[in-house]
Amino acid sequence: MLETIRQFSAACNYISQIAHEHRGMSNKVALHHLTYYGVRAKFGLPAQLACTARDKVAEAYKKGSRRTPRHFGPNTSVRLDARTFSIAKAGQASISTVKGRIKVPMILGDFQRSLLDAWEINGAAELVYDKRAKTFYLHIVVKRETDPPTKSGRTVGIDIGMVNLAVTSNGLRFSGKKAMHLRRHYRNLRANLQAKGTSGSHCLMKRLRGKETRIMREVNHIISRRIVNSLQAGDTIRIETLTHIRERAKQRRARRADFHSWPFAQLQFFLEYKALERGIAVEYINPAYTSQTCSRCETRGHRVQHRFSCPSCNSRNAADFNAAYNIAKASLALGDGPQSIGPKATRCSQLQALQLAVG
Repeated sequence: MLETIRQFSAACNYISQIAHEHRGMSNKVALHHLTYYGVRAKFGLPAQLACTARDKVAEAYKKGSRRTPRHFGPNTSVRLDARTFSIAKAGQASISTVKGRIKVPMILGDFQRSLLDAWEINGAAELVYDKRAKTFYLHIVVKRETDPPTKSGRTVGIDIGMVNLAVTSNGLRFSGKKAMHLRRHYRNLRANLQAKGTSGSHCLMKRLRGKETRIMREVNHIISRRIVNSLQAGDTIRIETLTHIRERAKQRRARRADFHSWPFAQLQFFLEYKALERGIAVEYINPAYTSQTCSRCETRGHRVQHRFSCPSCNSRNAADFNAAYNIAKASLALGDGPQSIGPKATRCSQLQALQLAVG
């Protein structure tokens, strides 16, 4: 398995070099014709692993700039699919390797075992090697079809931001102060280590790679779970459509780095599949003027920093709570009103990654 990971990583770098030479090629079919036989001959990967390595490189170039060559470390995770991975009833994983198909026992907790029994395996997985723990992990994707949720309960609006990560119209508020401090700490630390340029600083940067992302992912999981747990089946969640928000919104120079790297979409996605699991509908609305309109009389008011005041009815409230109430109401004065289940929320199959230790 370790040799498979090493050869898979080397194959990804080989494919990446060819893709870079062809102006950052991200077309999987064209890249397949350029690299398939070379990967099979040089690295000894099974046919399907050669294809998944090609897919991984193509997607990496599609997501980011095509001018910069993509580099994959020696412990790059191996992408598996239905042809290279399966689970036997005896609690064993069957995995394709450079030495053929092997079966290895899985160390499962009760929670992971219950999901594997009740949910359907999506046919996708990632084989990951933890160098420090000297342990292999399988990140398995499982799915379950759910019935369309019924809108028979209350409607709760959620305002997503940076000062407050999420504010709900039913009284929940999640401050972003610690998250902001964390992100700025790691950004300054990376800048200082890059400026220093020593071998020790490069080693430290390697150890810190991805840590900030993992922490923020956990924060978004906790927030989305607490929000969903505060609701009941039949309720409806309304969220602002934040598509292209980075192009629309203007930020001060000091906040641009935070704003353009903030994981808004990740929190929305976590809310979607957790809500669908509980039979809670998710709607998206036009975000125009939600924080500048009075939630009582629907008059355009004044927002100063984090406070909102209405010149008509003299009501005062926190701007984020005022926005959450407006999102819950979604009146026509705020835009086009509630849309159908958003483009991302149409997925009725719920995906949940399982981290299963493989012994």
